[in-house]
Amino acid sequence: MRGYQTLLGFSLCSILLTGCMNDAPAANSLESFQPLETPVYGYTEEEETLVAVTDIEEMFQSSELTVEDEIITFTWEEFSFTFETGETDAQINGETTTINAPARPIQSEAYIPIEPVLENFNVDYETDGQMLQFPSKTSEEMFNIHRKPITSAYKYEPEALYGLMYHDFSPEEDIQRENAQVSPGNFQKQMEALIEGGYETVTDEDIVRFREEDDFLLPEKPVLIAMDDGYQSNYEYAFPILEELGLRASVYPNVERNDTAQERFLSWDEMKEMQESGVMNIQAHSYDHHDTVDGYNIDGEKRSNRSLFVMLEEDESEAAYEARIREDLGLAKERLEDELGHDVHSFTFPFGQFNDVLMDVAEDLGYDLMITIYPNKNTPDDLDDKLFHRMNVPNGYDGEKLLERLNELEPWEDESA
Repeated sequence: MRGYQTLLGFSLCSILLTGCMNDAPAANSLESFQPLETPVYGYTEEEETLVAVTDIEEMFQSSELTVEDEIITFTWEEFSFTFETGETDAQINGETTTINAPARPIQSEAYIPIEPVLENFNVDYETDGQMLQFPSKTSEEMFNIHRKPITSAYKYEPEALYGLMYHDFSPEEDIQRENAQVSPGNFQKQMEALIEGGYETVTDEDIVRFREEDDFLLPEKPVLIAMDDGYQSNYEYAFPILEELGLRASVYPNVERNDTAQERFLSWDEMKEMQESGVMNIQAHSYDHHDTVDGYNIDGEKRSNRSLFVMLEEDESEAAYEARIREDLGLAKERLEDELGHDVHSFTFPFGQFNDVLMDVAEDLGYDLMITIYPNKNTPDDLDDKLFHRMNVPNGYDGEKLLERLNELEPWEDESA
């Protein structure tokens, strides 16, 4: 049984911020703030925003933060804060004050409410409900903290995990394939509906860790947004919308198209930017096997319009078939890892078609998650076979329809390829 293991002493994750207090800027100054390169997510509880101490570490330079047992002490300039996990009393410059939301551990990380910190450090901030912002004088930028409901925190054992499939994005007037293209306006409405419906986006890595690690938890209603083929429109339209809303997605390119700089598909520079942003996670779809053929599958059955990954080529032996798909999947993984510098372990089946040989080869190459096009929800038990199912989202779905369809999804029942 998967269980939440409360931290027994935060000393295991003690954090010390380097910096010379003697050289600290004058009080009430924002000159020591540094902009963060990746999004920051906070969780709202009792109208306050819980933020990870590791993110606060990056925001405040020339400061000291220590976490020992269940006591969190934060010092900046002449100010000092002491929080105790689970308690609504905090010490500010030695005096006791009451905070609305206590510090707490979330996924083996210490979180503290940031509003009382900012207020007592005399830092002006603004919030519109979904975003908390405060300025950095040195960079002339704003720190942006995406405020999520506490149900978005990684502290639950969800009964189901959901997947959404997208491909291309295009202005409404240019859409030619309603099932495979979505307008930016409709995509934004769909994403806003997910937020309103209490869903939280997760990554491929999150799903694998939830399956493999007993103490790794997820949001209450996790959803993986998966974009196939690697269209340039993922960068042009979807990426900024997700970034604005504080959501994440994964992109699965056919890598040969990137290597040959084919028109309408992502460049390596665009994929690097998305990967480094923390908003988009680049995984694999194939190298150059995104095509269909007529012929025979490995069981000797004559089939039409089937994926190259599940069909024998003319006069091809089963051994040669296995070597061919191994070469394609291996090359896709190698090129993505070489160019982007991160682990590639997730794979979406072209045309959603798969068989046992393909799954065995993919697993042997290090693919820990294989994604289908079956419109089903995933239960924790379903994840043991390394498959993950997702529902296609057409352009015609407004936010209400998307939530309705998600609520209707049933668990997957095993079917042969």
